[in-house]
Amino acid sequence: GRAPIHVAISNQQSIIIQLLISHPEIRLNIRDRQGMTPFACAMTHKNNKAAEAILKREPGAAEQVDNKGRNFLHVAVQNSDIESVLFLISVQANVNSRVQDSAKLSPLHLAVQAGSEII
Repeated sequence: GRAPIHVAISNQQSIIIQLLISHPEIRLNIRDRQGMTPFACAMTHKNNKAAEAILKREPGAAEQVDNKGRNFLHVAVQNSDIESVLFLISVQANVNSRVQDSAKLSPLHLAVQAGSEII
């Protein structure tokens, strides 16, 4: 299953996304079957506006982890997704996060492994 917020983000339905995020009882830590939170879903679909709205309601959303123990900074670094890395830095995501994936690697470890000077 997927929650309505995941479906709205995946389909880029901005009005529905805003309505759902503004609902006082929305659970922004709910996960889909891949373990993705609404924040990770927004980042995956390059929906920075939804990601920012989620962060306003749930300031710790960038630190939420998936089924593999990765926060979205892990995913962005692993995918060499410079745009997402820069967005996460711009919203003050913790680049020094000690969150480790299932292989016990932090986002910083992954960046070093990738060998990308930009990341």
